[in-house]
Amino acid sequence: MSRTSDYSPYIRYHAGDQRIPIVSLAVFRTRDELRKRELAQALGKVCRENGYFYVEHHGVSEDVLTAAAAAGHEFFDLPLAHKMAINI
Repeated sequence: MSRTSDYSPYIRYHAGDQRIPIVSLAVFRTRDELRKRELAQALGKVCRENGYFYVEHHGVSEDVLTAAAAAGHEFFDLPLAHKMAINI
């Protein structure tokens, strides 16, 4: 049984895990300001009520995602002293 969205047509739930909302950002790449506001309101509700979510249709290329994951792994593989020396 699939959970229906309590938020909007921009939010759905994975059939295998009904706890984490999946937010589609596709509307942000359109010129429809009303739908963008609706999505922003729904996303705000998700953040307030869940605090976390998955994102789909974000437009970030697979190459960028792969590079970001590699950079994260590279950082966390550093010795603790090196990580602590980085000022963020």
